[in-house]
Amino acid sequence: MNGRERLLAAFRHEVPDRVPVSFFIQDYFVKALLKRDEIDPVDDVVNVCRDLGMDIMLRPEWMDTTYFTKDSAPGWEVGVRSERGDERVCEYWTIHTPKGDLHQTLITVYGKREFGFFGWQEHFIKTEGDLDLFEEFEPPLRFDIRERMRRAFKAVGDDGIVAPWLPDCPFNQGFYLRGLEQVLVDSKTNFALYDRLMRFRLRQSLTLIPEVSATGADLGCIGGNVGNARLVSKAFYDRFILPYDREYVRAVEAAGLPVLFHNCGYAMPFLESYVEMGCRAFETLTPPPNADGDLAEAKRRVGDRIVLVGNLDQINLLRVGSREDIERVARSTVEAGKSGGGFVLSTADHLYDETPIDNVRWAVEAALGVAGY
Repeated sequence: MNGRERLLAAFRHEVPDRVPVSFFIQDYFVKALLKRDEIDPVDDVVNVCRDLGMDIMLRPEWMDTTYFTKDSAPGWEVGVRSERGDERVCEYWTIHTPKGDLHQTLITVYGKREFGFFGWQEHFIKTEGDLDLFEEFEPPLRFDIRERMRRAFKAVGDDGIVAPWLPDCPFNQGFYLRGLEQVLVDSKTNFALYDRLMRFRLRQSLTLIPEVSATGADLGCIGGNVGNARLVSKAFYDRFILPYDREYVRAVEAAGLPVLFHNCGYAMPFLESYVEMGCRAFETLTPPPNADGDLAEAKRRVGDRIVLVGNLDQINLLRVGSREDIERVARSTVEAGKSGGGFVLSTADHLYDETPIDNVRWAVEAALGVAGY
């Protein structure tokens, strides 16, 4: 089997010739590796994955943080002013509508890293009136990714698949637009407003799906990490988050686009809920000490009903671990997940930019040594 056949078989929950080995690599890791400020987010990422001997799962970040329409349109005039310091960028966004303005302040902190951590000092939706403006004036989400997808498929070829990020789940988007504390409070004290916001973001996100599906994308990745089991209980998740996730994911799957659902935080209490959601696959089963992922237990509980992707520790193992530990854990992780197929060996989130390339190579080689069925 080639990489494409192998990954597609695994995501169909079949048993390929071996476990696919496909680490989560994004452009910021490649920038640091190549020591370049700018890279090609398709060709350079693909070439690094190919050089490492991995099965390639290219995951372009064209739409993942789409939680509002950033292009101006009649009645929706978008402007942004940026202030750059040595280690952070402050973005002051204003959206002018015929009935009022919306404001957001977004801060991204880089430090010495290529990858930045972002947070909000001010959110767009502070009142019900702000949501009224969004519902009345925000245009449908639109991204013409056809040419970029053609280029991605050409670069990957038979060595893997193309799995673009779709807009995050409604709860994530609600956090981006209104703030985590306020969204949680809304769910308990003003459910009508909470439901309006969730359903509005669901409708907006679904406007993109026919266009993405028409490109022939192999998978769609959906982020659902904010509503994790460290923050909310299973009862809360099932009552206030799952209904919207389920409607979103099932609509995407019905459009012919299998979903890889992403929660890089605590998730073990939600495994059966993710099966109920209807996604084809779930990642990342982040292991302790960073979260609660237990691949063997997940395989036992839901491994016959959902494809599992994960779960090498990219922070404490691949970034700073010894060769002996890296090779040992890579092998044991393959052994924990491979039985019966429906498993892709990956990392517990994206590789950090300071991860030594030799560490990544040792993990790939050790995993391949025991990956055969």
